[in-house]
Amino acid sequence: MSKKSKRRKINKLKLTIVIIVLFLALLSIYEILFSNPNKKGNIKSQETMQNKNNTTDDSKNNQSSTKKQEDNNIKPTFSYSSIPDNIKNKMIGKSMPTDEPISFDSLSYLKLTYYGFDEKTHQGEMIVNSELAPEVVDIFKELYEKKYPIEKLS
Repeated sequence: MSKKSKRRKINKLKLTIVIIVLFLALLSIYEILFSNPNKKGNIKSQETMQNKNNTTDDSKNNQSSTKKQEDNNIKPTFSYSSIPDNIKNKMIGKSMPTDEPISFDSLSYLKLTYYGFDEKTHQGEMIVNSELAPEVVDIFKELYEKKYPIEKLS
């Protein structure tokens, strides 16, 4: 077996692993969104979190909510496109192998808005398989609409 064919097999294996990881991540997000909130062991539902917040004075909540929106005036963005050249250059040799890399044409660059644990909106970016990009964008849009907190997107 030549070096080139070994590299191809390794790259195919890497791609398979990446696809499996993405699938598991999407499956986890799906489970969080559509699981039974009363089921033992599940993460607290958004409704439970809201009920906890409702125990405080409503006027204070409204004022702080408005203030956070003003302090963090980010326009929600949920888009995908081909990967810009400056991002490609940063990826090569780090998240993208230098020898026989996965084709950039098979990947998409996502720009997403999300709520952080600090209850503010943030912008993040992500690289995913082009075939999955529309679905991933839709999932993150739904998470944003439900104000589901996410620690960080790079």
